[in-house]
Amino acid sequence: MNNYQKYCKPSLAAALQSVGLDYTFHKAAGQYLYYRDAQGNERAVLDLLGGYGAVILGHNEPDLTKVLIQQIEQGVAFHNQFSLRAAAADLAERLNTILPKATGWKEKFLCAFASTGAESVEVALKHAEVMRGQKLDLLHEVLQRSLEKIEDENAIWDISPELGATHPQLNETSFADNIAYINQWNQHKLNQAPLYIALKHAFHGKLNMSIQLTHGEMYRYPFRRLGLHTQFFSPTELTTERLQQLKTEEQAYLLEAKVRRGKISIQKIDLPFVAGLLVEPVQGEGGCYCLDEADADALHEARRQLNCPIISDEVQSGCGRCGTFLAGSQIGLKPDYVVLSKGLGGGISKIGVVAIRESQYATGFDLVQSSTFGEDEWSARVADAFVQKLTENNGARLDQIKQRGDALEKALNELHARYPDIIAEVRGKGLLYGIEFASQAHSLSVLMKTTAYQGAIGYLVTGHLLGKHNIRVAPPASAGNVIRIEPSIQLSDENITQLTDALSKICLALRYQDVGYILSYLLDAADNIKTNPVDYRGCYNALNIVGSQGEADVKVAFINHLISSEWIKEVEPALAHLSNEQAETLLNRLSYDRRVAPFAPVRIRSKQGQSVDFTLYPINATSQQISELLATNDLAAMREAVDERLAAARNDGCTIAGLGMFTSIITNNGKAVETSGIALTTGNSLTVAMAAEAIQQSITERKKDIKHAAIIGAAGNIGSVYSTLIAEYCPSLILVGREGSIKRVLKTAELVYKTTLHEMSTGTDKLYGLAKALLPYALKNDWLTEAFLQQSNTGKNVYTWFEQHAPSEQLIIVSDDLHDIKKADLVVCAANSSEAFIEEKHLKEEALVCDIAVPHNISEALLSKRPDIHCLRGGIVSTPNGESLDPRARAYLGAGQVYACMAETIVLGLEKYPHHYSYGNIDKQQVKTIMQHAKTHGLALAGNKETESM
Repeated sequence: MNNYQKYCKPSLAAALQSVGLDYTFHKAAGQYLYYRDAQGNERAVLDLLGGYGAVILGHNEPDLTKVLIQQIEQGVAFHNQFSLRAAAADLAERLNTILPKATGWKEKFLCAFASTGAESVEVALKHAEVMRGQKLDLLHEVLQRSLEKIEDENAIWDISPELGATHPQLNETSFADNIAYINQWNQHKLNQAPLYIALKHAFHGKLNMSIQLTHGEMYRYPFRRLGLHTQFFSPTELTTERLQQLKTEEQAYLLEAKVRRGKISIQKIDLPFVAGLLVEPVQGEGGCYCLDEADADALHEARRQLNCPIISDEVQSGCGRCGTFLAGSQIGLKPDYVVLSKGLGGGISKIGVVAIRESQYATGFDLVQSSTFGEDEWSARVADAFVQKLTENNGARLDQIKQRGDALEKALNELHARYPDIIAEVRGKGLLYGIEFASQAHSLSVLMKTTAYQGAIGYLVTGHLLGKHNIRVAPPASAGNVIRIEPSIQLSDENITQLTDALSKICLALRYQDVGYILSYLLDAADNIKTNPVDYRGCYNALNIVGSQGEADVKVAFINHLISSEWIKEVEPALAHLSNEQAETLLNRLSYDRRVAPFAPVRIRSKQGQSVDFTLYPINATSQQISELLATNDLAAMREAVDERLAAARNDGCTIAGLGMFTSIITNNGKAVETSGIALTTGNSLTVAMAAEAIQQSITERKKDIKHAAIIGAAGNIGSVYSTLIAEYCPSLILVGREGSIKRVLKTAELVYKTTLHEMSTGTDKLYGLAKALLPYALKNDWLTEAFLQQSNTGKNVYTWFEQHAPSEQLIIVSDDLHDIKKADLVVCAANSSEAFIEEKHLKEEALVCDIAVPHNISEALLSKRPDIHCLRGGIVSTPNGESLDPRARAYLGAGQVYACMAETIVLGLEKYPHHYSYGNIDKQQVKTIMQHAKTHGLALAGNKETESM
């Protein structure tokens, strides 16, 4: 972990590392940023991001750098607040040679300086409310004078039916009550918070107020409780009808009482309830959307109807970025306020300004608005030099920006024409362009589809351009499918070709579904062997995945993860060339966002006729990764990932979710899940049932009696349930727990005795296993009487009797020594351990082993040494009509098969079971009930797993 991640921005640094953007740049000049590679060599990166628009003339432009150095060398005062600031005055004067013409107003602009764009926006918002407040105060005085002019308190009130309906408190007789109500209404409306209107796709900063005017949900949602009253519209939605509706919704009026023809009438007076209408002529952060002349006209009309100022946020689009000093001038936008920053500082100083036209300036505002670093001499001098340099020679550099922008636009549009299936749109002006990539939501590649699911394609393209081609761009955070290009004026034809050549390969890879090429930059340079895209469409089409038609009766989800990192190569053919180490590296790099796009649902139909859509919701994690977290009990982040998957499934309409593989373990069999509104199951009940049936089938096929059965992990819930089931056909049990668990293992022994006796009490005609062996003792000691069976410690009493009267005949052995299983014909492994621990010496010759533990208790290495041992890894379930999982998600399954834990989720869906099932501890009755339901719907044991599995 680097210090930036450790002490500054832990989440951002992790995200940058995940997509390969974790570079440290130590130098900048012109169009280039410089970093040192792992060997310490200096590398140049073509910077087409330009400080999100701040670097227009180039990094560390010499003339501007010289101005800054002069300020320092001359000892120019930096902190001289509460004085007449000459540099700020000069800059404001220079801006006033530009802004009136650029905005179409024949009046000067008063300038309030700040340090950043977001701060400048906040200053504009504050000023707008001060100005509105002055209007309200004046309006209040007018209304109060109207009331004072009413001299005849006995005059009749003329209240219209409409007003009477909306204000039933008014009446036609009481002067005092009506006057009080009017005052109360007016006071309430005058004190009401203002409304700010912003445009959809808007971004206005990340400070307290400005962030609530930013349309992107990611930014705005966490601050929704701060309370700024904001509504978002597109310009086309700002119609007369909609604005009138808005006035009605806001009840934007005051009440005025006047004497007319001897009666007191009440009329509504429009209230200036909108403080400001915020506009970005080019919405850079929102995805590079450009407003047009019709939009400007709609905004002007909205201003007239709402009696509010237009605040033009040109923080990113202004200062020449779009080919004119203000981008708004290209569409005829006439704003009341202009907000500038970023480029204004010439790429080397922090400065922002709100320029407010004089007739809209609130008297005295400058007495209540100040900034410690606003108006500092150094920044103002640099900004003044920048504006002069940008506009000198009749705006030659602005013309150059336009010419370079035209060349960029031409090249990007040609790229779009070549890849219309990959590039959805090219948008922008001047040297501010966005490329929107078509969604990969319907891709057959899981990782390609995941780029759409996570909104990450822009980030991967950005990372690829940087890691593979040394080109720096960035996606807007509010539009993850867009990359933003904001080069400096120094952009050359060669630079444009370098960019489009790199993008062409990326587009070809996206077309070919070659996720291996897209992600190759995340591997070390020595391993970065993909140099050109390869067409994998045939591989994905060969999967022949056909979606179901219509709606199923119910939807269920199954949360899963990769068995190990090499399995990603089975999921993605385009990654088949990777070594296992490379696959591990790649998955680790992508683990910041563990969401994976759900697989296409599999429609499964019961033999009773009901249907269920079964959908996998994967987590980007492997069994090994989760095992390591279990070992350290560092489970918070992984539990959050499980909860996110469950919430996604619930929001997609799933009513039941199965916690597969390690997800059940890390959530304590579902008990640690926090997501509501979806029923849960671990699948443990049907897993136990199918494994037990597999054991019975193997016993029948082997034709060998089972005299002694050992259950390893008998202290746990699963082990105890297996013990009660195995007892049905085995006369003697060896219950083994880990060291220190003898008391809990003893509880399992008592449970087995108690359960067996209760089952024997229903009849002793045909008894097998432990029941048959126990019968003589039960009859001798009256253990089958109702009085004995009703005792709370029935099982304990039986176990104690054997210990006291016939210890050598004890039918259930309790132990914490693995050597005691040596005589077992059947060994059931259900211990929770991070690694295999059973050794060759512990197992009897030709023993039958059922290892359903995750991870397994017996290793494949041991089994390879002992071919005499027949090992079952559990049961595989056949679907009712041969329905199959996506071939890439089957792991060790064949067509028409699912794992038992999956099958339980399917069965519960078909049953429309409304509650949790295998949740927390399970019992024998649950196991038998779910098995019966499975058979009813046509899900049955298909075979035994005899190799490593999920």
